[in-house]
Amino acid sequence: MGKALPGLRTAALVGRGRLLVRSFVNGRSRVSFFGRSVSMTTSNLRLALIIPAVMVSILAASDWSDLRKFDEKRPFVATEGSVASLDCGNHGSYRVTYTAGGLTVTGGAGGLFRKMNCGALRPNEKVPVWYSSADPSYAAFTDPAGVHASIRSEIFTTILIGYPSIALFLFLGLKLKLSTKMRT
Repeated sequence: MGKALPGLRTAALVGRGRLLVRSFVNGRSRVSFFGRSVSMTTSNLRLALIIPAVMVSILAASDWSDLRKFDEKRPFVATEGSVASLDCGNHGSYRVTYTAGGLTVTGGAGGLFRKMNCGALRPNEKVPVWYSSADPSYAAFTDPAGVHASIRSEIFTTILIGYPSIALFLFLGLKLKLSTKMRT
């Protein structure tokens, strides 16, 4: 059997028939990924994990803020409104006129989670509206139960798919950068 090198630590992960081997020798990391090897410093690997974590945290916190604001505006009252204007080219925006507690309100749904598909609507078309009893200008143009589920789904998707995707993209970018430096 061979001798172990001082300061050598090795970790291996197996997934989908591929082997990812990471060896740490004196602060440098040698990574074998998809059968190719590249040497990276430990700090570069940390960057490939930390930067996506920060980005995903910001995105998830934004969605979490939308969810909290939505929950604070409960309960919602159902009514019917009329499409006042369409601006589908602007992120599917449209405005609806509805009556809330004796007041006529014309407004947009704001977030993507609280509105219907703009392309399927026509001016003056009747649409369902759920407005906040505490703040009648805050409205959802889809069922509030579905809005809540959509926001929660977005948070989990951001964390479970967004983080690994961004980390892998950054890792491969660092790998490419280092492999081109090694050739020159």
